Amino acid sequence: MRALGILVITSCVCFACLAANGQVGEDTADTAADTTESDTSSSDTAAPDTTSPDEVAAPDASDPGLPETTGRCPVASFTIAEGELVAPGTMLHLDGTASRGVDAPVVGYAWRVERPPGAADTFSPSAYVASPILITSLTGTYRLHLSVTDAHGVRSCESATRTVHVVDHDGIRIELTWTNPHDPDDSDVGDDAGPDVDLHYAHPLAVGGYDGDGDGLLDPWFDLPYDCFWHNHAPNWGSITSDADNPQLLEDTTRGGGEALVHPAPEPGTYRVAVHHWDDRGLGPSFATVRIFAAGQLLCAVEHVSLAKSDLWEVATITWPATGADAEVHRVCADAPATAANTACAPCEPRIIPRYRPPEFFQP
Repeated sequence: MRALGILVITSCVCFACLAANGQVGEDTADTAADTTESDTSSSDTAAPDTTSPDEVAAPDASDPGLPETTGRCPVASFTIAEGELVAPGTMLHLDGTASRGVDAPVVGYAWRVERPPGAADTFSPSAYVASPILITSLTGTYRLHLSVTDAHGVRSCESATRTVHVVDHDGIRIELTWTNPHDPDDSDVGDDAGPDVDLHYAHPLAVGGYDGDGDGLLDPWFDLPYDCFWHNHAPNWGSITSDADNPQLLEDTTRGGGEALVHPAPEPGTYRVAVHHWDDRGLGPSFATVRIFAAGQLLCAVEHVSLAKSDLWEVATITWPATGADAEVHRVCADAPATAANTACAPCEPRIIPRYRPPEFFQP
């Protein structure tokens, strides 16, 4: 939550769902996983679950503390209503009610997910209900696991597993993720949960009205209505009868899971991308990564850029063509004007403006 004057601003999340087959095929057996929700992925391709089945063997039925049972494991099974190929921002509706017990009915559910790097998507309302929802905010591979427990306390010997591929095919998509080595829990949520880093995406007409870098020219950042950011997350830039030519910030978060912005059908022109470190919560610099996609292709990825509180990093320009030509992404470099075109996404020293604090916005 941020304040503009005395007006309290809260971000709004909007997610587009891509409908697909509602039924998935036969259960894929996987070795049992820990029943807590955790992020074990280190790449866009989720790592296999290597937990030994012995680690989750059914309890000894002769234990006097347990009801009489053969100890036979219940069988976990689930479906994904949206299918296994979806667009970013899709809300996955999971259903584990097809799981069945052998000696007793299933009474407990435990979901977990292996996510793309930087994703912090969580199950809603929790990871321990039969039919939770999971929102896929970033592109990449999500591997979902379900284990179940029956009324006798016997847990499934194997977890059911499904893999969902999240891909984007239209327009511009920008993803921002960040980490902070001093954040004790980068998965928690809330206004004061962790460092707050923000994505900015400026229209060619943006002029801002603020010269934060002192070069004598007005900057596009924090411009209303031509900078899409937390205070202007869904501006109307194009036709009033269509949303496809408008950008949308899918999530404004204060956790390392990051933010994503989509612009399905941009008008021809050159757009600018920046990252602003709004508040470090007393934890010091954060390390930001930006990935820029056009028509489903990754055109530029800039990783691990150190940002102190109030730093503004001018990342890149994106030129969207008027014809069928490919979009172009150019890095903004420290030793060149902000509008100068670097060669594609070639490495260079990032252009960072320290102490960028527009007077119109109250900043901690």
